[in-house]
Amino acid sequence: MSLVPTLPTIPEPTTLTCIASVNEARAMRIAEILSDFRHLQHAIANIRANPSAEEYYEEGYCVLRQCAAEAQALLNQPFDCQGPEPDGDGEQEKAQLQR
Repeated sequence: MSLVPTLPTIPEPTTLTCIASVNEARAMRIAEILSDFRHLQHAIANIRANPSAEEYYEEGYCVLRQCAAEAQALLNQPFDCQGPEPDGDGEQEKAQLQR
């Protein structure tokens, strides 16, 4: 007979498992959204229209050229993957994540 008491094993709480799976799903969804955004930026940047000389300054073609230039400028910028440093304010972080 042993005098050392044995501790019962504690099962992993299901709430932590649920939270981990939700966070993983969120991370996957964010990656999908960023990928879709990048594909759209490439598509917009690659738009080439060949209007005639009299159509070149029409509003639609001007907007199209402006959108293509802005999309190309966005693609040329380096991606800043550093987010803001957490400052320990849980309520502020929660509000930021809910946006």
